[in-house]
Amino acid sequence: MSDPQTFFNDPNSIGHLQQILFDLGGVLYELDFAKFGEGMNRLRSPQSIHSIEYSLRQQPEVFSLFETGKISTAEFRDRLRSEFKLEASDEAIDHAWNSLLVGLYGDRVGMLAKLKKKYRLSLLSNINDLHLNAVEHECKELFALFEQCFFSHLIGLRKPNQDVFEHVLAGMAAQPEQVLYIDDSPQHVETAKSMGINAIHLANANDLKAICDRLLVN
Repeated sequence: MSDPQTFFNDPNSIGHLQQILFDLGGVLYELDFAKFGEGMNRLRSPQSIHSIEYSLRQQPEVFSLFETGKISTAEFRDRLRSEFKLEASDEAIDHAWNSLLVGLYGDRVGMLAKLKKKYRLSLLSNINDLHLNAVEHECKELFALFEQCFFSHLIGLRKPNQDVFEHVLAGMAAQPEQVLYIDDSPQHVETAKSMGINAIHLANANDLKAICDRLLVN
């Protein structure tokens, strides 16, 4: 695991750095897993015996299928109704599903605009059709700062699997040591580091400003 101080204390890491790869949720965009859980589980019928558990470290298989584009939005809703005994309309499911999304952290666009003057920026997100549609307008200015946006449901790959990082490195035309990856999920950071990618686990979203400030002066 790499904390910011460990990364900045390694001159070799800083010396090779050319590109920064950002996660979206929990790093640039605020999420509320508790509100999401309450909203989704409220739709379950009295006969349902399985609650919907979703966090940084775990999620139902149907979520992963949706995040990799293996099932459509309509199929996703139907699978939720079937597997978790939801009694809800499409609109009610979409509303509960999108309750995870709080909003873009207010300082992120300006922060990354400064970084872009020194580094090439890209985005890698485990996301799905419903969530991307919900945030796309709000994040338009943010997304414009990235050379490439790798969305899991469009590329058919998701973190923490190694193949998604292989795909991204190829797309960025970068060697692992030339990239810094920033993510709030420890398991994603672990995979990136195992492949030689510089990686920082952002345990607290408020720490990103200090990290960006250090990147600008190094």
